[in-house]
Amino acid sequence: MHFRTLEVWRLSAALAVMMWHFLRYAPPGHEAASAALYRLLPLMEMFFMISGFLIMLRYADTLMTEPGSFRRFIVRRLARLYPLYLATLLFFCIVAVALHLGLVQSDQPERYAWSALPANIALVQAWGLTDVLTFNYVGWTLSAEWFCYLTLPVLVIAYRWYGILGLAAVAGSAIVALEIAVALGWIPFPSWLQANTWGRIGPSPISPSARWSPLLCVTAGGS
Repeated sequence: MHFRTLEVWRLSAALAVMMWHFLRYAPPGHEAASAALYRLLPLMEMFFMISGFLIMLRYADTLMTEPGSFRRFIVRRLARLYPLYLATLLFFCIVAVALHLGLVQSDQPERYAWSALPANIALVQAWGLTDVLTFNYVGWTLSAEWFCYLTLPVLVIAYRWYGILGLAAVAGSAIVALEIAVALGWIPFPSWLQANTWGRIGPSPISPSARWSPLLCVTAGGS
């Protein structure tokens, strides 16, 4: 089953988010375009919600029904997103090498810290392991999506056993976890609704658009 309209909206949202991220680090003169794209940031939430809807529609009745079904799902997801992601990460590694050799300059060299590379390779850079976006900084969205792929069986089983009530329970549990994280200071914001990171304690220079941490994705997927 294909929803061409939803696919078009999802692609449009992804392109808008990508352009906004890269414009933030463009040469002077981009401010007007960045401000215009910033007003479109709700499209990012729409991107994740459409993705969650399409994946649940496709796998809610088939995932976890036979041995190896989840493994096949994960392999297909990785085959779809990881090769291109790895290619773009390699490009930014080349930029990092040039930066460290003094061939190019950057006002934020911490974005190319080699210590952050393993997390980027493993697609876990949006899981609270760093307080800055590094290398291919738009890749945090794929990191959050990867987290959601890994936790998809929880949603599928909750839906299969308890229907809408099961999904509501998962969403409620995620919200409780987020509230606890705020109370403990793990999310350094007055509310998780304002958070642009759920990572390290303290002020974070992460892009304000990076609001969708993995737990927020799970909350959206279960609601």
